[in-house]
Amino acid sequence: MRINFKKFKIIVFICALICFFANCALTAAVNKVQDFAVESSDSFDIITISLSTAAKYNVSVLSNPRRLFLDIEDCEYPLNKKKLTVNTNFIKGMRGGQFRVKPVKISRIVLDLKKDINYSVESSGKDIFLEITEKVKPVAANKSA
Repeated sequence: MRINFKKFKIIVFICALICFFANCALTAAVNKVQDFAVESSDSFDIITISLSTAAKYNVSVLSNPRRLFLDIEDCEYPLNKKKLTVNTNFIKGMRGGQFRVKPVKISRIVLDLKKDINYSVESSGKDIFLEITEKVKPVAANKSA
């Protein structure tokens, strides 16, 4: 039996490429929460969440007790900061952790709120910015005859 070394080399090369790319896919960098910080003033709070790569996220506000949570998709929470002491006009506490591991990793940041709020969220590169302001109650319109 005669071995065709040219075909053998091609097959070995193709197998090596498959193994290389499969290994790259398995060891791809996992997105991680790297840090978070709170900047506060009398009229607003800005929470900055720094990630290792940009990510999709969802935000929701719950009542009883009042809290806001930010879920970050495909993201690990490796920080030792599980609970952060925060006391602003709007926030009485802040915590973070790994909310879910499977089927998709989700990191969750929770803000315990002092009062009803308005919020806006933006992302820029690897950072997510969450701005909190006081909820303004609508002013009743004057009815004149």
